[in-house]
Amino acid sequence: MKANLIFFPGMIFHEFSHLIACVLFGVKVRKVKFLGFQEAYVVHEQPNALKSIIITLAPFILGNWVAFYFFSYAFELLFLSNFIGFIFLWLALSLALYSFPSDEDAKNTFDSFQRFYSVNLVKRNLFIKLLLIISIPFVFVPLFVVLGFMLIFNRSSTLRFLWLLCLFVFSFNQAYAFELVNYLYSFLNL
Repeated sequence: MKANLIFFPGMIFHEFSHLIACVLFGVKVRKVKFLGFQEAYVVHEQPNALKSIIITLAPFILGNWVAFYFFSYAFELLFLSNFIGFIFLWLALSLALYSFPSDEDAKNTFDSFQRFYSVNLVKRNLFIKLLLIISIPFVFVPLFVVLGFMLIFNRSSTLRFLWLLCLFVFSFNQAYAFELVNYLYSFLNL
């Protein structure tokens, strides 16, 4: 896939984020592949439901946070005619493009929550079972909806582009925009 070659830092950071989450939460990692033409992955033991959602969302949270940082500083550097601004822009695009959970990430989290509910609805006392049943529309269903929504973004180039555009706009310093407009105005009036 051509995008994997062009935006490879995003793919590497996505898997690295999974790895960081696994290490921080004590989930044993069995195998890691940071880069590949078709796929990259982190193979780990089955975590509990909470750890699973953290591992799944780590690339989205970290990737967009770092992308926002790179976008912000890219504008500043480009305004100062510094070539490194283009590198920061490329890194920001890469990280944001690959921040969404993959199908496998979502499946792992869904399976962890399904396992959690299945086991606890059998083994727990009646009060805990009732609490778990009551929590399904407030925990499991919203999680399913959020992951489904993120998977739609992962599969749609148009929605990813809109996400990049929003991240780009929110990270843009308005002071630079006014200076750029004034610069262009003075340039065109010459």
